[in-house]
Order: sequence, then C-alpha cells, then structure tokens
Amino acid sequence: MASEWFEFNSGSHKGCIEDAVASVECKYGATVERQTARGNCVWMVVKTSHYKFIAVVILMPIHRGRYWKYRIFAEGRCDRLEWVTCPEAFLQATADSPQRKEGWRKLVREYHQKRRQIIKVGDRVRLTDTKIPEVQIKGVNPLIGDYAGTLYRIPRRLLALE
Repeated sequence: MASEWFEFNSGSHKGCIEDAVASVECKYGATVERQTARGNCVWMVVKTSHYKFIAVVILMPIHRGRYWKYRIFAEGRCDRLEWVTCPEAFLQATADSPQRKEGWRKLVREYHQKRRQIIKVGDRVRLTDTKIPEVQIKGVNPLIGDYAGTLYRIPRRLLALE
C-alpha cells in the first residue's frame, strides 16, 4: 500500500476516516469488510478478489485539528511499536493472508496479553526495556509502582509477561 500522506480538508475526525476508507476501496480495488478506530489509528480488514489483509490508516491532525492528513499502510509495513493496537479478531480474520507478518502479529498478541494481565496492589512485577528491574504495585488505575522508595507511573507496555 502507499505510504504518501493524503490531506483531508475538514475538522472532522470521522470525515477523515470515511475519506480514508473510500481511498483504500477506490485506489486498490478492494472492499473494507471491518474497521475500528483506536486513537489515531484506524484498523481495517481489506478484501481483494484474491485474499484479505490488514491495513492501518494513521491520522494526523494539522492546524489544531481543523485539517487532517492520513497515511495508509498494509500489514507488512506495520512494524512501529505504537502500531500494535490492532484487534486480535482482525488477525484471525486474515490468518491466511500472503501479506502476513508473523513478528508484528506476535507483538500485537503480546500487547493484548499485557492489557488483560490482572495486577493487584501489593504485587511485584518485572519490567522490560527500563533500568528498573521490578516494582511493587501501589495503585492500579493508573498503574503506580514503588522502586527504592520512589513512585513511578508504569505503562503496561513495560510489563514483562509472566
């Protein structure tokens, strides 16, 4: 799929999504079977005459949201860490896609597993990608951890899977 930015001259987030869906369908001769928005990412299951694949539309507001631009990526190009919010059902719907990228699908599954992980006050949890090896949970919404007497807000993406 294309990686150029398309501009949408409206202040409407919803209008930009509709324009992006129409662009995917028109430009690639495909139909969008399912779609969902997660933040500024719109995830789609796209069906061509030969197969289904996952596409993501990244939305970016410009001029304080009066205008929007968007970029369309197919699954094979979804390798940035923040692009792992794709619904797991979309992975299952496109299991036989030739554009399937297993490394990225593994990251998506880990993201959802971390979100489902049940954490209680008093639990000790290990962290990844940080200098702090583990924290004791002091609050769960938001997730607050204590390390050496200092409290830190803990993003779930830093939790080590148990």
